[in-house]
Amino acid sequence: MEIIMKNMNFDFQQIIEGNLNANIILDDRIIVYANKASKLLLGFNENDEILGKRFDQFLHPEFHSICKERLRRVTENMEIAPLMEQKMFQKDGSEIDVEIMAIPYKHSNNKMMSQIVVRDITEKKHTQHLIMQTEKLSLIGELAAGIVHDIRNPITAIKGFLQLLKAEIV
Repeated sequence: MEIIMKNMNFDFQQIIEGNLNANIILDDRIIVYANKASKLLLGFNENDEILGKRFDQFLHPEFHSICKERLRRVTENMEIAPLMEQKMFQKDGSEIDVEIMAIPYKHSNNKMMSQIVVRDITEKKHTQHLIMQTEKLSLIGELAAGIVHDIRNPITAIKGFLQLLKAEIV
């Protein structure tokens, strides 16, 4: 296996371009590289439309300060910012749920940048919401069945006593 690996040259540019996760390189929060998945995720057709834009403009405002701090730690301290759920905006303004992580990226000119990996979790969140709704409906059904049972028992006892009284009166 080791011999095979030594003889193979991998085109990592092709691997990143074919990746299903969005991969974005930021230079001081400015997009300098975006793979095909990034363009699809954010709703762009061409590279020129996304390059040079501030990454912040795609983030929901409530995540701006935390993103700024996470990126500072990535570039200054060479820390990895672990996956975090956030919301982003696509080119048309629609909101999507994502998981974002950031890792240090050292450019060939020794400049420290950030590599951002973004995964769309909108469908996952929608599915979780449907599961929660189903569980709530199931609990409501169980509660209703319990209430009906609790009401039926005393009514059955009252009905029995009424039948006994009726039988004694006749």
